[in-house]
Amino acid sequence: MFRSLLFGTLVLLAAFAVACASEGDDVDTPAVSEPVQAPQAAAPRELTLLVGAGEDTVSVNAFLPSKVTVRVGDTVTWKLNHTGELHTTHFLSGGQRPPPAMPIAGGGPTDLQIPPVIAFPSRPPGAPVETYSGDGIVGSGVMSNVPAGPPGTPPNDTFSLTMTKPGTYEYACLLHPPMRATITVVDATVADVPSQADIDAMALAEETPLRAEIARVVEAGQNVRTEPGPNGTTIWHVQAGAGGIPATAQSFDFLAKDITIQEGDTVVWDSEMFHNVTFHPGRQRPDFIIPEP
Repeated sequence: MFRSLLFGTLVLLAAFAVACASEGDDVDTPAVSEPVQAPQAAAPRELTLLVGAGEDTVSVNAFLPSKVTVRVGDTVTWKLNHTGELHTTHFLSGGQRPPPAMPIAGGGPTDLQIPPVIAFPSRPPGAPVETYSGDGIVGSGVMSNVPAGPPGTPPNDTFSLTMTKPGTYEYACLLHPPMRATITVVDATVADVPSQADIDAMALAEETPLRAEIARVVEAGQNVRTEPGPNGTTIWHVQAGAGGIPATAQSFDFLAKDITIQEGDTVVWDSEMFHNVTFHPGRQRPDFIIPEP
């Protein structure tokens, strides 16, 4: 009887081993996997950023938005967004910032010129849109809503670049030192980048508080500071332009704009920026830039 039980046990163990082996064979069978798809490059886009904002004497001297991310292959156009102020959009690629004005060779002590790298765009008229990979100096020249050339010449109010290399690049306005911004270029396969609608919303979110700061500065400037002068007169202190914090929010106006004084009083114009005070009643406003051959 013992031998019969032993034989039956061995038969059961053998059957169990066969079953386990069969299950193991199923587990070890290699699964068929789908081929891994490489990330697809997105189609190039055309995007618009703003250069400054404002009108009349209200000036937001800032690139809007100040930081943005685009893809390789995207073409970015910077559009002048101020009705009267002059700006530039320049990529210096780590190079030295040129001075805003320089002497004219052979000229007098007051004969100055805007350096050509600032005054003129790096893209010749009619040439294809420039590409940028982080090297060299490329720039818009002086951007203005007013044509600077012969009649029929369009205004130089836009500047475009096609971005070709990933990286983070700084650009600046060479007429307003605090005016700087950065653009980050990512690979064309990156999906999560701002759309034009996102960029517009970012620009508005940055512009709104700057405009509010200008309004605050203008309101504060209506309270003209005075002090006693000689012989019973009054000394008046008027701001020639005013800047908020940060300096990108500015009022290009006299604060206060209108005052009434007594004969013999003195008016002192104070300015923290580049302005002048000129009386020219009945005469045409002088040109800021006089082109000469």
